[in-house]
Amino acid sequence: GVDGGATTPLTGHAFFGSMRGMFGLHIQKQVSPAFAVGAEGMLMVNTSSWNNPMVAYAGDTEFYANGRSSTAIDRAYFGMYGSVNLFNLIGGVRCDGPRFFDIEITAGAGWGHNFNSPQAFAPYAYGVRDQNYFMTKAGLNFNFNLSSVFTLSLKPSCLLYTSDAAD
Repeated sequence: GVDGGATTPLTGHAFFGSMRGMFGLHIQKQVSPAFAVGAEGMLMVNTSSWNNPMVAYAGDTEFYANGRSSTAIDRAYFGMYGSVNLFNLIGGVRCDGPRFFDIEITAGAGWGHNFNSPQAFAPYAYGVRDQNYFMTKAGLNFNFNLSSVFTLSLKPSCLLYTSDAAD
């Protein structure tokens, strides 16, 4: 499937004012009518504006650098997930084809990555590295089954990670 949407921080910033675009791909295997597993990848656009100033060093002097990436794609998530279709789990599978609307609970985990550009810390770019961290995901999928092979989904979810990401 093809994914597109928006991402925004839940705390510390204006919800709609900090909203940024995101896009990605996913592949999913329906194990049973009620359970599916999949893998997904998402790229986020211009999210480094959410970053707090980062501590940088020039010799023995500590200062705060901006910490904003100079690339358009500055954050990525790649992970695995599982989902449970509540309507098929509780109500059973319909013999005449899929329901027009159903809801799934989804949860997963994966790898997060920030693309930190050395130009963001210029002229003190020594030691600036990209950041990698573990992420967890939880959310709902609101599925509109337009045919037996085509579904339009709204997928609100929260991606949680540690703000003190390890290098």
